[in-house]
Amino acid sequence: MSKTSYPLLTLYWEKNNRVSSINNHNKIPKNKSYFYFSSSFFPKPKIIDSVKSSQIIIGSPIIDKKIHYEFSDNFLKKKELVSRINGEFVIFLIEKSYDKITLINDRFASIPLYYFNNEKLFIVSTSYLEIIRLQKQKGIFSIQTENFFEYIYFQRLLGDKTYDLITKFLNSSSYLQISRTNFINQKYWVPSFKKTFENDNQLVDKFSFLLQESVKKKMSDNKKFGLFLSGGFDSRSIAMTSKKKLKCVTYSFSDNFEVNCARKVAKNLNFEFYLHNLDKNIFSKNLDKINSLTQGMFTIDNALFIKPFDFKKNKIDVMLNGHGFDYLFQGMYLPSKFIKFFGRPTFFKKLLKYSPDISSQFLNQISFRLKYMNIFDFLDSKHKNKFLNNLYYSCQQIEQEAKKISENKEDIWEFFLIHNLGRHYSQPNLLTQKINVELRSPIFENNLFDFYLSLYPRHRLSARLFRKALIDINKKVAMIESGNFGIALSASPAVKTFELIKRKILRHITGDNKLRAPHAEDRTWPDRDRYIYSDIDFLKQIEQSLNSDILKDNLYYFDWKKINLLFDEFKNKKKSDIGGFFISLLSIKKFLEKI
Repeated sequence: MSKTSYPLLTLYWEKNNRVSSINNHNKIPKNKSYFYFSSSFFPKPKIIDSVKSSQIIIGSPIIDKKIHYEFSDNFLKKKELVSRINGEFVIFLIEKSYDKITLINDRFASIPLYYFNNEKLFIVSTSYLEIIRLQKQKGIFSIQTENFFEYIYFQRLLGDKTYDLITKFLNSSSYLQISRTNFINQKYWVPSFKKTFENDNQLVDKFSFLLQESVKKKMSDNKKFGLFLSGGFDSRSIAMTSKKKLKCVTYSFSDNFEVNCARKVAKNLNFEFYLHNLDKNIFSKNLDKINSLTQGMFTIDNALFIKPFDFKKNKIDVMLNGHGFDYLFQGMYLPSKFIKFFGRPTFFKKLLKYSPDISSQFLNQISFRLKYMNIFDFLDSKHKNKFLNNLYYSCQQIEQEAKKISENKEDIWEFFLIHNLGRHYSQPNLLTQKINVELRSPIFENNLFDFYLSLYPRHRLSARLFRKALIDINKKVAMIESGNFGIALSASPAVKTFELIKRKILRHITGDNKLRAPHAEDRTWPDRDRYIYSDIDFLKQIEQSLNSDILKDNLYYFDWKKINLLFDEFKNKKKSDIGGFFISLLSIKKFLEKI
């Protein structure tokens, strides 16, 4: 038997055994069906056993307006009733008499799971690495190395694919029924993109109400709450709407400008504030631990919270975060561009037209793709067309799924973003925020999500409604400067542009550098290039990965001479903004070493 040091949850069923043999173990047994979760897994699953069935409830499901863990078996057997469950959850119903497992997750895939099923075996786990380990014991694992290219390009995988052909990511709103002879994979809910006809004032009122209701629901049980607070929009919106006292924790490499913005917010709301200092070499120092969580699916440097705050000592049971408000309500990924004035950038944004070929537009314009270099130039010439076609086909699969719901181009674009929010490239933030504490994300709430789906792009561009809603809730706190630009957070694009011009003029007149916009060192989130240069061990790890046989053998389609020449230019600071590419390669190499 063995234990794991990282958060892990696994259900393993050998189908020659009855499902009643699936018992909870505090260690991973050999040659036996089992359910296991590590002591570091938060929140601890609720296990409800009876003669006929077992229920395993993970996360914080909500019924009506409260966290709720009590469901009848009949309730869970009906998809129309399951669709009433709100919030973040995974539920297993194990029917002992029928040798049947029903697996249900939320609309967001907020608790990422991977699964494998064949006639002899069913495995589901929070860890893809764990499934690989179990498959290799049975001699059935075979890697699909071409999918690494999609991960490098998008910083994530689309759909339910993994790095082998038989393991899948559990899609959002899944309703799986598994028995010895059958495997039924259905959805109990699909998004509706029916648009609103309400005016801005009505929508601001509705947004304010739904945001406050979401936070209230997430805090509806008798727990002590904290908040991961930064200097930006998203976490501030949670702080402003909480009716209970919060302990605000800000992670940073130094006590910089962004930390001071967060401190001001906490002080104005009369909340306790804690600065949690990060080591300068946090990623190189914790590579193995990070890899156990990111598993080659996400980049290492998005695991910013890997060194946890002492939640227990500070009496915090549950942490909230502001995850997701940027990409849902600030229009972060809308096809748009900043408008320039006399060749200078402004805060005004213009929506771009949606292309007749929406898959091609997503492939070439989505802002989280690999930018600032043409990755196809670094493929071996005979592979270029193949891998471009592979990416396009992957996008088309998502487009075809979206078209079952809506033919509207705006809706299809949004579906690309929301089809599995648990696979968003920033997922390592959440995975590391869950270390040693339960995490709840107010964005993962059904009514708030439905509201987002009802909005037109114009409502979200430049956080149009979001800004107004925060002013409506608490104008004083909403207008505290942001960590990004040092300008009032909820100011309009016009006011922000005016402030930018005014500061520039005054700086030229007075020579006062305090009037400049915050630089990278003034903010918490590390600039990738700067971080690599500042952490010599991290730079060495990247350099070693580029010369490793395991990486070259699996990513055979790259021209490694060209990549090494590119790295030399990067290392000598002759090429910039390409650090993310090398971090992705290091992430893959660390994953390959694990398997």
